[in-house]
Amino acid sequence: MNKIVWFKNDLRVSNKDAFNEAIKSGNILPIYILTFIKNKSLKNSSN
Repeated sequence: MNKIVWFKNDLRVSNKDAFNEAIKSGNILPIYILTFIKNKSLKNSSN
């Protein structure tokens, strides 16, 4: 069975229970979406 594993915050696999379970059951497709924020103050801005 094929599985998709979504990495939300980092790419560590050593402590990812979902990743370890997916490996046991067959093929996996690891997904990680990298986003960039140039200015951290824009992230917290209400404008």
